[in-house]
Amino acid sequence: MTKNALNNLIRKYNHKRGVQKTRIHAFRHYFAKQYIQNGGNVFKLQKILGHSSIQETQRYVDLFGNDLQVGFQEVSPLDNICKYKERIKMRVG
Repeated sequence: MTKNALNNLIRKYNHKRGVQKTRIHAFRHYFAKQYIQNGGNVFKLQKILGHSSIQETQRYVDLFGNDLQVGFQEVSPLDNICKYKERIKMRVG
């Protein structure tokens, strides 16, 4: 299947459902963000997407604010060594 054929199928599918953004690239961005938010490895994602640099992958995923807070306490080294096991809150902004 060609890229153009896939784009056309996605466009038709989305238009029937009232979705305005029909570019296949939007699906790549969505996949990348969901992959990272679900615990995927950014270096593996770089290879999956075929990016030559990690900076390209970072721009692609485009995580901001609240997205960064999700799961922070579970993986925070400071949280894990805290003497009294008090949760450390991540501040955004």
